[in-house]
Amino acid sequence: MRFTLRHLGATVLTLGTFTAIAFGTQSASAGTVDPASCSPSNPRAGTQLTAAQIAVYGKNAGFSQSDDVTAVAVSEAESSGWTNAVNVNGDSHCSRDRGLWQINDYWHPEVTDAEAFDPTSAAQAAYRISGQGTDWTAWSTYNGGAYQQFLNEAEQAVEAAYGPTSTPPMGALYSMSHTGPGIWHVHGWAADPDHKTTPINVRVVVNDASAVVLADDNQPDVDANLPGYGPNHGFGFDFGVPSSPAHSSVHIDAQDPVTHTWTRISGIYDFIGGMPATHFETATHNPDHTVTVKGWAIDPELVSPSYVVIELRRGSTVLASDRFYADTPRPDLGQLFPHYGPNHGYNDTFGIPTTADTVCMTALNAGAGADTPTTCKPL
Repeated sequence: MRFTLRHLGATVLTLGTFTAIAFGTQSASAGTVDPASCSPSNPRAGTQLTAAQIAVYGKNAGFSQSDDVTAVAVSEAESSGWTNAVNVNGDSHCSRDRGLWQINDYWHPEVTDAEAFDPTSAAQAAYRISGQGTDWTAWSTYNGGAYQQFLNEAEQAVEAAYGPTSTPPMGALYSMSHTGPGIWHVHGWAADPDHKTTPINVRVVVNDASAVVLADDNQPDVDANLPGYGPNHGFGFDFGVPSSPAHSSVHIDAQDPVTHTWTRISGIYDFIGGMPATHFETATHNPDHTVTVKGWAIDPELVSPSYVVIELRRGSTVLASDRFYADTPRPDLGQLFPHYGPNHGYNDTFGIPTTADTVCMTALNAGAGADTPTTCKPL
């Protein structure tokens, strides 16, 4: 275990094939010794274990599947899998880093040589010192990143030790924006905790249809917030909302790379596609010979209010008409269609021509598509 600045402000000095530590700001002559005066290093002693064998010891010690990947990679970087490896440091104690995880005898005298050189006991000690796999900053090969070159091998070894992954993928949908008529853009990230560096598939599900892409875009915040995962877990792509049915349900899933099962990583969003969605709710004939019409209309290509037309007819003959925005606030619409907001209702009153017997409403389409079929109510 090659300790770094975590202990007494130590500075790491590379001496031959091992790492020594100079404490504080003392000079080498005052705070270090010639390694030749210490007992010799023996970095290839004992039995050399494979990554798969180390993974089993880590699993039995209590590491979770994802943390065991780090444990195996750190062990490989520290000792190359040699069970009795010893690297002597040129500090004033001639301290020794011992075993699979190179546990230092000065900083951890509670770990005997026999325990450090026994794979079962060494894994248990590493589990304890690392805070049950949550804090590897005591190991310089972790802090310096040397362990990362062993992560792919470690992932395969741990997968063999544990069987198919049981930890579902995770991720987030950062944004969903309207980029054109019927077209939306999604942006986010997805990763699998048991295969940290491996990009995984994500899919956008629209009603019963879906499209799959690989989440391998550069997303630096993933690497910053999830050390060891790397940045290549982002996704961004466009999808179309169909014109029929009028209402569409959309969500994002991520795929486990081993079991190939899908896990939802976003909420469910409701969209309106095609021609305007509308509901002509009521037409109230008032005593003063007016009519109050109430309803709502949303055009899928507009977040802003859209036009509706009210016609007063006798039979099929239009006697009077008016066009106006459906812009009355309707909190229920804001909850049902959060991307469009609440301002898509209407509640307006019109005078009735003497011979009119019907009031009709049409929601006007913006852009591609058609107006809604006219809906009529008797007066």
